Amino acid sequence: MKFASWIARIILGLPYTVLGFNGLYFTMTGQWLIEAPDMPEPAAAFMGAMMTTGYLFTLVKLTELAGGLLVLSGVMLPLGLTVLAPVTINILCFHYFLAPDSIVLPLVMGVAQIFLAYAYRNNFRSLFENWPYLSA
Repeated sequence: MKFASWIARIILGLPYTVLGFNGLYFTMTGQWLIEAPDMPEPAAAFMGAMMTTGYLFTLVKLTELAGGLLVLSGVMLPLGLTVLAPVTINILCFHYFLAPDSIVLPLVMGVAQIFLAYAYRNNFRSLFENWPYLSA
C-alpha cells in the first residue's frame, strides 16, 4: 500500500507541479516552457476567458503548483488533496465536455486522487463526524 501511495502521489502531484509552474512562467514571461497542444474551439475559448480575467488563470496555476508540491512532498498531503479536489473535478469536466480527445491523463489523475483520498481517509474522518444527517 505504501508503494502504491507513492506512485499515486507522483501520478497526481507531478503533472500539477509541472503544469502549474508552466502556467505561472507564461503569466510572467508570455512564453510557454511546454507548449499546449491544439484545443477544440470551445476549449480554447474557455482558456482564453480564464486568461482574459487577469487573475483566474494565475490563481488556478498557483493552486495547482501549491497542491502539487504538497502531494509530491507528502508534507500535509491531505491538505494538498483537499486543495486539488475542485481543480481535478473542473479539469475532468473541461476535458469531458470541451476536449474529450485528451481526457486520459485527467482520468488517471482523478483515479490517483480518489485512491489517495481513500488511503488517507482517516485524516478526513473528522470532516464527516458531526453531520446531523449522518448520525443515527
